[in-house]
Amino acid sequence: STTVPLISMPGITGSGGINASAEEVKALRWYCLEEAGMVFADNGGGHFNSSFRALMKRVVPELNWVDIANDDVIYQQPFLFPNGAPPLWHYSGNRAHGLKYNERWIAFYHQGDLKDAWKTGHSGVTEAQALQAYKLGVNVMNYAFNQYMTAHFGQ
Repeated sequence: STTVPLISMPGITGSGGINASAEEVKALRWYCLEEAGMVFADNGGGHFNSSFRALMKRVVPELNWVDIANDDVIYQQPFLFPNGAPPLWHYSGNRAHGLKYNERWIAFYHQGDLKDAWKTGHSGVTEAQALQAYKLGVNVMNYAFNQYMTAHFGQ
């Protein structure tokens, strides 16, 4: 029988600074580039945008942030988002950005605050907006899982 290793997708969120040691940066780079991992981040305001972008510049200095096009596969399955990521709050912009390595997203960055929409009470967004936020999270996790499985098991 084949044992599928336990995989996780680091989520980074907040409104403050991010401190990472050189060893942690090296581990995150290995996870993203060698293990076919993906970072899922969302901006909770404050200094998060500049801190997160600076962290990822340390992790993958050779890559640049790009807008994730509305027709990208990440918005196609299992739920369809014909206009890209739902906007929610606009702390640092209203479009999701990503980092791509060898034609695979290694970072998905929502510039609103998905985690607030996921909270009990949804932090003031409507039930419909919260449902869209949940569905987007499912899409990102689905994408990350499928990319991991393809890289490790050819599936």
